[in-house]
Amino acid sequence: MVFYCAGLTSGFIARPFDAFDAHFTLPAKILASGRFESFVYLSSTRVYCQSAIADENTPLSVMPHLPDHIYNISKLSGESICHAVDDPRVKVVRLSNVHSRWWGDNKFISRLVSDAVLTGQIRPAISPESAKDYVDIDDVCECLVKVALSSRHKVYNLASGHNVALGTITRLIAEVTGAKCMASPHSPIVSFPTIVTERIRSEFNFIPRQTLANNVISMCRHFCSLNHNQKGIQHDNHR
Repeated sequence: MVFYCAGLTSGFIARPFDAFDAHFTLPAKILASGRFESFVYLSSTRVYCQSAIADENTPLSVMPHLPDHIYNISKLSGESICHAVDDPRVKVVRLSNVHSRWWGDNKFISRLVSDAVLTGQIRPAISPESAKDYVDIDDVCECLVKVALSSRHKVYNLASGHNVALGTITRLIAEVTGAKCMASPHSPIVSFPTIVTERIRSEFNFIPRQTLANNVISMCRHFCSLNHNQKGIQHDNHR
């Protein structure tokens, strides 16, 4: 089984050629000459950013002149080559924002946590009213194996199926760390449509774990511990 997880999720605007290499060129080479029992290409639910409805059959729109759409276009190019090979063993999974209890696994939340612990402030670049979908890493691993081994469709959304406001996350971080949220009232609101998960729910009896709050709390405590230990080491070194 091949799970194609390589991608450029940050810095893709400054590195457009690397983004296309990761999302299209390399998987195309593997599909053209590789040997596999199954091939699962990890795309992203970000491809729905211009859509009102986010199910697997929704027509998708992109705007090539916008640098931020390089990510979506390159991911859709990768999806397209998966369809072009016309092989039932090749699948596409549009993955939501993955979270776990470990600090560092989700760059966006980790950055909020580290700022809270190190500076006492949470300064999100977007409005707390912004909202997006988060899915647990354990759900992701289990579902990807099921899709690879036995699945009826070509494309699946893998998400929790409901959006969480950024303000909910920053409040949790503030409660654990004692930091203050310093969001600008002029910050843009960035929200995505609710991801439709009926296909993967019905076929695999998928019930998403409701673990985001617990994982955010665990991340805060983990980074607080790391920071405390680091300060202890620095104190000992200066004796």
